[in-house]
Amino acid sequence: FSFDPDLGDGSSVDPSTGEITGGVAGTTYTLEYLTSGTCPDSSTQTITVLANDDPSFLLVDFCVGSVNSATGIATSGGTFSFNPDPMDGSTVDPLTGSIASGVGGTTYFVQYLTAGVCVDDTTISVTVDDSVYAGVDDTLSFCSNSPADSLFNLIGTSDFSGSWDGPSLLGDGYFGTFDPTANVGGQYTYIVTSNGACPSDTAYINVDVFDPMADFLVSVASGAAPLTVEFTNTSTNATSYFWDLVVSVSTDESPEEIYTVPGEYTIMLIASDAGCSDTAFQNVVVFSDPELIIPNVFSPNGDGMNDLFKPITQGMESVEVLIFNRWGELIMNLSQLNQGWDGRNTAGELVPEGTYYYTVSARGFDGSENNASGFVVLKR
Repeated sequence: FSFDPDLGDGSSVDPSTGEITGGVAGTTYTLEYLTSGTCPDSSTQTITVLANDDPSFLLVDFCVGSVNSATGIATSGGTFSFNPDPMDGSTVDPLTGSIASGVGGTTYFVQYLTAGVCVDDTTISVTVDDSVYAGVDDTLSFCSNSPADSLFNLIGTSDFSGSWDGPSLLGDGYFGTFDPTANVGGQYTYIVTSNGACPSDTAYINVDVFDPMADFLVSVASGAAPLTVEFTNTSTNATSYFWDLVVSVSTDESPEEIYTVPGEYTIMLIASDAGCSDTAFQNVVVFSDPELIIPNVFSPNGDGMNDLFKPITQGMESVEVLIFNRWGELIMNLSQLNQGWDGRNTAGELVPEGTYYYTVSARGFDGSENNASGFVVLKR
């Protein structure tokens, strides 16, 4: 066998078998065969070298759970297959190259084999990227005095790669610590960014901070029984109220109470909203009618019995007692409630037994003036 003519394109023919090597695609060669017998003869035949099929195609990385078919297939009619088979339950469509049930984070090798006269194949790699999950959208509530807590622990994700954004800066990185005493309420977002084919994901957390502040005014803080007291609620950020008025309870916004028994009453108001509460206290003092009782003898001898000259007061706001000797000289001035005279002068010296003159000036809680004067006998 030989070329006739030789095209000089680098191709060659095997003289024994007629096999053409290095033939150029699209070229037609004339091949001559010459016999070698007693009567040699020859014949020629033309042979065209066809080009191999183009097996090229495109199959890009995609996100787990989505669909991704081959595009840009140069030679249609071929077959797609895994090479090698990953044996993980995934499948590839032989006609489209679409991978089903791909495992996130896995790289697959997909082969395309043409079906033409001159078959060819090629293999490319495709990665199925893991999707990212930022968590569930939610609305959370805090009391203004609640301890700090992590928003991350409340949104139901295990992806630590995200970051927080919102109306104030949260603490502890991805942990997203919300401190009601430092952070403000509003919408906070946890954003997880994907580095592959999968989209980023965002969880939206609406945070409400409830801050009820209890406070109230009293129409009168003290007075004689029966005493009517009106309580004016000045609380803020509250929707419900509980009053402990000592003699009764109330859920009215601004109640009223009548106190008939003398004593000191501690009034409590609890102001609440959405499970959060604050408490305020004030005292109301109820007095008896003013009364002044003055003894006429005492014995300051240290026996523990009747050792002080002390007026007995009830319902008094202030009292002043002046003690004079028989010559009209002031020897003692008592200006405190429940203060008694022990038989000494202002210099701390014992005064002799005898009769002494006193004056008492007392003012009741009701504003009344209660004055008295007289003589007291000192016996030791």
